[in-house]
Amino acid sequence: MATTGILSAHPLLLLLRELDHRGIDPAPALESSGLTVDRLHRLDIPVPAVQGLRLVRHLIDLAADPDLGLAAGRHARPDDLGLAGLALRSSRDVTTGLAIFSQLQLSSAPYFSGGIGFSPDGLAVHYDPELGRRTPRALHDLFLTSAYSIARHVLDDFVPAALELALPEPGDRSGYDRLLPVPARFGRQRTRIVIPAATLQGVLPHHDELVHRMIASHVLDQQPDSRPADLVGEVRALLLASPDTGLPSITEVAQRLATSARHLRRQLQREGTSYLALLDEAKRELVLQHLAEHPQATGPELAARLGYTEPPAFYRAFKRWTGLTVTEYRDRLRPPGRAPGTTSRDDLVTVADDLSGVSPSWGVGTLV
Repeated sequence: MATTGILSAHPLLLLLRELDHRGIDPAPALESSGLTVDRLHRLDIPVPAVQGLRLVRHLIDLAADPDLGLAAGRHARPDDLGLAGLALRSSRDVTTGLAIFSQLQLSSAPYFSGGIGFSPDGLAVHYDPELGRRTPRALHDLFLTSAYSIARHVLDDFVPAALELALPEPGDRSGYDRLLPVPARFGRQRTRIVIPAATLQGVLPHHDELVHRMIASHVLDQQPDSRPADLVGEVRALLLASPDTGLPSITEVAQRLATSARHLRRQLQREGTSYLALLDEAKRELVLQHLAEHPQATGPELAARLGYTEPPAFYRAFKRWTGLTVTEYRDRLRPPGRAPGTTSRDDLVTVADDLSGVSPSWGVGTLV
């Protein structure tokens, strides 16, 4: 049956780069596939699958190396990605960089077909093969090592949390053990590289705020009306994500959503809310959760946790949120006759129902 579909030219060019590195003339493979180097450099035009697969097979034969894809991926650099690569290097953090990168990939020739999503170990960048199960092993290998190579140029001393392949384990895996920094996991649902959760928190070593803002502005110009399907939910989740490191500003939230603070304000206004309203809701939820888990926390401690420089401002906000002072709220957590520090789960459920109408699933299950 004839092979239909298309392939990106980027991985094919990496394979050619590896052959050139080895001093092997790729001309016979190019001729047999009906492709030329000039044609492959026209990145805006996808390569017909039948030609691309024929080129991959013949390049592997010329190199006499089934691990050619693994080796070729080592040549990948952020510069190969054009503006998307510059976005990765200049962004403040990994999450923001990948958000902008994914938007740019939608409006240009993609480096690889894939996607981004959170996993228990961190942030996963996965490969969605254009040809499904017909995709040769060399392209899976190439995705994995090129993603790792690019990450090393964006993050100093980068070590992935996991490298996984949607392929059965080969009889000889020595190439994987030799060329990959961590053991490859075979037989997985997707081919993907997982960026450790701890890596997502730090500022990127090549961060350039001016360049980042220019690229983010370009993304907005390209997609002026685009926004997450649940923008309010996205903003709320970002506000509640890392209470121990402080609540993010609207500029920081906008950066993580690959937009500008001005554009985000307009989008939230269309949704009938504002950043300040969502911030106020987040503070209320965070302080009630913290009091549920740490009932002996003092007012100044709670104020500092939410970023209040003056406790009186926090006390006024707390009274507005609950109708009670901090002391009165704490007394409601502790029934008459019970010693301080022995708040029960049932007490917290009652207070949650009475005062906030919020489902008592904040984490009170950790209390005794």
